[in-house]
Amino acid sequence: MKLILLFVAISFFQLSAVESYAQNAKINLSLSDVTLAEAIRSIEASTQFVFFFNNSAVDMTKHVNLNVKNGNIKEVLNQILSSYNYRIEDNKIVLLGEMQQDGKITGIVSDAFGPIAGANVVVKGTTNGTITDMNGNFSLDAPKGSKLQISYIGYITKELTVGDKTNYSISLVEDSQALDEVVVVGYGTEKKVNVIGSIAQIGSEKLENRSTPQLSNALTGQMAGVTVIQRSGRPGSSGGEIRVRGVGTFTNSNDDKAATKSDALVLIDGIPGKLNDVSSEDVESISV
Repeated sequence: MKLILLFVAISFFQLSAVESYAQNAKINLSLSDVTLAEAIRSIEASTQFVFFFNNSAVDMTKHVNLNVKNGNIKEVLNQILSSYNYRIEDNKIVLLGEMQQDGKITGIVSDAFGPIAGANVVVKGTTNGTITDMNGNFSLDAPKGSKLQISYIGYITKELTVGDKTNYSISLVEDSQALDEVVVVGYGTEKKVNVIGSIAQIGSEKLENRSTPQLSNALTGQMAGVTVIQRSGRPGSSGGEIRVRGVGTFTNSNDDKAATKSDALVLIDGIPGKLNDVSSEDVESISV
């Protein structure tokens, strides 16, 4: 019986010595802007410690820095796990999840293509909000139970309720109704979001009561940035010349030849033509 007790006592002292040695062993590590997963792999490769954690409770993609010279394991962990609870058991390090920080939450906003910079994150019903940085990250004071509104131009606004988690990954979905709205242009149709210039458009109802047989003259005063110049009032004249955003020409000349070169390109159902060859009764809409 005495021998057994002696053996147990010796084993206990050996385990204590191993634990003490592991926790007090000197560590030299220098890591810059690496993910938490990479930092953990480097620590495991350089020491006797092994990490245990739940992937859903720890953000392994978080970037950290580490610079320890002749330090112990606690100094290392305090640098890379400043926002996490953990405990050390012998040579095992157990990550317990993020610390609760007085309602402070963090997260990332992304879409199908990656992080979204400049997305709005607001506590609903308040003026407390922020925008995401270039990597889609945000940090905000939001108490448990409050509702977050996440919005961005061209995307469906999303709401979520703040719970026990302190880090959120939020995915926004494109608002297909807004982005897929098409604009008829001379060379076909384009999504409104892809049209660089401004689009002016009038419908047939604005042309019906114009007392002129020529469609070019019917446009006078109908569209911002569009000027119709009537050079002759004689019966049977060719009608007004159309200028878009200015009356100057590339040749800076006012003769008839230069003016003709500066006339707007007219496409009728996608085919080049003359505006005055079309009757105003046959027009559904005109876009410039």
